[in-house]
Amino acid sequence: MDYKRELKLLKGFAGKILSKLTLRKIKSINDLEWKIESLKYAIRYSLEKEYNNLYKRLKKMEFEKKEVFFVSTKLSTLRSKIRLFDVTFHKQDFENILKLLKEIKEELKKY
Repeated sequence: MDYKRELKLLKGFAGKILSKLTLRKIKSINDLEWKIESLKYAIRYSLEKEYNNLYKRLKKMEFEKKEVFFVSTKLSTLRSKIRLFDVTFHKQDFENILKLLKEIKEELKKY
């Protein structure tokens, strides 16, 4: 894949999960390869941060003796999907992650 197509794809991913400030900072980078690597890192970091926040909420709920089996299962699936996306950066993998994140958040709202 050429750099311009990869950059366009990554910008699409980044627009859905990164803050506008982060996007502006990355946009100011002039070197195309460095910009792509920065986007990949920022996306990876954002997904890991989201996972860690959900994991902390899950552990807190487990400590409160709430039934969170389904959330726990979905969270472990999310972890593996993030790792797969980290390797492939495919659009379908990203969409699956967003869908799973939404499901987990909805499930956690019930408690």
